[in-house]
Amino acid sequence: GDLLGTLGRTATLSLIKYNFWGDQNWRHNYPPYPVLDPIVGAFFLAGILYVVWQSGVLIGRRIARRDRDIRLVRDTFLIGSFIVMLMPEFLTYEGLPHALRSIGTQVPVFLLATMPALWIAKRGIARKHTDRLVHLSVLILLLGASAGINISKYFIYFAESPSQMNSFALNERNIAEYLLSLPEDTNKYVVSSDRSRIVGNRLPIDAQPIVFLTDGKIKNLTWLIPDADAAISRHNSVIAFISRDNRIIDNILKRSPEAKVIDIDLRPGTNSAFTIIHLP
Repeated sequence: GDLLGTLGRTATLSLIKYNFWGDQNWRHNYPPYPVLDPIVGAFFLAGILYVVWQSGVLIGRRIARRDRDIRLVRDTFLIGSFIVMLMPEFLTYEGLPHALRSIGTQVPVFLLATMPALWIAKRGIARKHTDRLVHLSVLILLLGASAGINISKYFIYFAESPSQMNSFALNERNIAEYLLSLPEDTNKYVVSSDRSRIVGNRLPIDAQPIVFLTDGKIKNLTWLIPDADAAISRHNSVIAFISRDNRIIDNILKRSPEAKVIDIDLRPGTNSAFTIIHLP
């Protein structure tokens, strides 16, 4: 009921992710930081402002003097490709900012960010020896600082964050490692409460990481979709829950009082513990 208002909101959220408030999904970004570091972000803002200003000047010359400047083609490509590749994001409403939907903007964004850096480099090369050294040193320091920021941000802080571990299915990885550590003759069950299905193997989406990590490496493994707990009745069994389901646990304990419910945490501090039932 509010097309312009909604479009204004989605466009704003799509744009601010580059410099101010980024995608909050840990699979796409390091929340709450913007997708560009402060240095590259400043170069990008300077580049896009310059291209917009220059396009206006060149269009005015084209109209007034019929001046066909090739730079207008370049500027039109940069601005046009940025807007077009941003459309999958700002023409949607849910989950914005959404870096994955706008991943196609990488090319124009970094080309635009490169323009101010090249301007500094060209200005430095054209100067005398001392000024040249200052200009190029500043540019090298800025680029080095940008690299340092991103390396430490992603390979140290992001890599050690429990939030990203959960977003990248560490829980399912732990279950797979635990199942692989069990004896071959142990009957292994994996219970999923997810009702989605992947066409290929007809298993839920949350089971796919375990399928990938255990494929061809494990014996006596049975997958149980929701409401299939009645199939569990064998001794020497381990039942692993991708998500703890107390209803299924209670049903199993009623049928097998000797069963033990155990919470396993292979990586303490990462919020990736999971629940199993052991039937001796």
